[in-house]
Amino acid sequence: MKIVDDYHAYGKAVSYIKAIAEHLINKAKNDPLLQETLNKPNKSLKGMFEYVKSEARKLAKDGCAVVEDEKVYALAQHYYDEDSLDFEPKEKKEVNPKTPQEKKVKKVDKIELPEMDMDDFEF
Repeated sequence: MKIVDDYHAYGKAVSYIKAIAEHLINKAKNDPLLQETLNKPNKSLKGMFEYVKSEARKLAKDGCAVVEDEKVYALAQHYYDEDSLDFEPKEKKEVNPKTPQEKKVKKVDKIELPEMDMDDFEF
């Protein structure tokens, strides 16, 4: 299954994504339709997680969201079920650094100051 390949590609770094994937994989063991759904080539774990995050943000109050595990699993499965949900990361466009331009330096005419003697000042 594609989801299994995605799971192994993540390594150890992203445990919360792997936990969701493990749940879906275990659930799919007894559900051939879910196996087929999780094998869609246009879906990925990264896209699934982006979808779940976006839905959790909608539930947030004052910038804080607590989402129960079962709700997260349901959102994850919904992402795979619905072909219309496109949360796949877009490839970043390569940005060409700007060519350095010479800074224009404004030339100022030198001003001649008259010579002053310290005796001219009272202390």
